[in-house]
Amino acid sequence: MSGHKLLEYGLNLQEPTVYENNHDGKPVIDTVRTIAARARLREIKDAFSEWIKDDKQADIQPQIERIYNETFNANRLRIYDGGHLTFPGLNPTIVPRPYQMRGAWRVMVEGRALLDHFVGSGKSLSVIIAGMESRRIGISRKNLYVVPNNMIQQWREEFKKAYPSANVLAVTERDFDSPLNRKRLFSRVATNEWDAVIVPHSQFDMLPISPEREAKTVNAQMQEMKDLLREGSENGRTKTRAEKRTTRQIENKIQKYKEKLKELSQGRKDDTIYFDDLGVDRLFVDEAHAYKAVKGGVKGNHWGGVKGSQ
Repeated sequence: MSGHKLLEYGLNLQEPTVYENNHDGKPVIDTVRTIAARARLREIKDAFSEWIKDDKQADIQPQIERIYNETFNANRLRIYDGGHLTFPGLNPTIVPRPYQMRGAWRVMVEGRALLDHFVGSGKSLSVIIAGMESRRIGISRKNLYVVPNNMIQQWREEFKKAYPSANVLAVTERDFDSPLNRKRLFSRVATNEWDAVIVPHSQFDMLPISPEREAKTVNAQMQEMKDLLREGSENGRTKTRAEKRTTRQIENKIQKYKEKLKELSQGRKDDTIYFDDLGVDRLFVDEAHAYKAVKGGVKGNHWGGVKGSQ
């Protein structure tokens, strides 16, 4: 194995391995030569280390350090501190823990996050703070919290305990005991200024998105399929049986998208309240693992969301 090849292994933080063909012509590891190559590479590394630390190389050391940092050490992961937050309006008896402040700040900065902390760690307070702070500084206008059906009362109490003066709408069973009441509820959500709206999973699942937004999504998906189809046809070679089958599958998907768009072209129904109409621009989802099987949903658990805390 050449010195150049050994140097290449060393620069890529790899160990050299030497192969030879056995009597059947199959490559097997040459143990003796492999040990020799690795020993030689260690000598090269030791020699370089001694050379770069030598006082005679004082002029070149800063250059090598700069080149290394610019090439390999130029990225630093962002740290979400949150220690600067003051939380106006928060109950003064409640002091957020450092990781709760970090979680809240990350949601505020990135617009989405997944909080997968252990049970009882205070995830709820983290997202309550994130929502209230986002609204206070103008990042969001209306926050929607989607929680398990049996947690509505607990969430109402936790929210009012943390922010006693907050304008919170937490739905009750009466709000959903008829289609008319459900429509009235979402009309209240849409036409009033709320710091937070808390709804159960079951009712959120029944809230449709507008035909316009759904059509935009379907068009984007259909365009992806068309691009794949075009790329396949531009190859100019004879397709294999598997490729032909894949092409038919893509064509079938495109046809289904066209049928869906035709259905959506009928437009809005005047008596339907759509998610788009609520004015919600930040969504928090409690126990988000319940949606992990949903297309576009979140895999994980405890806290998630869309266009907000995910």
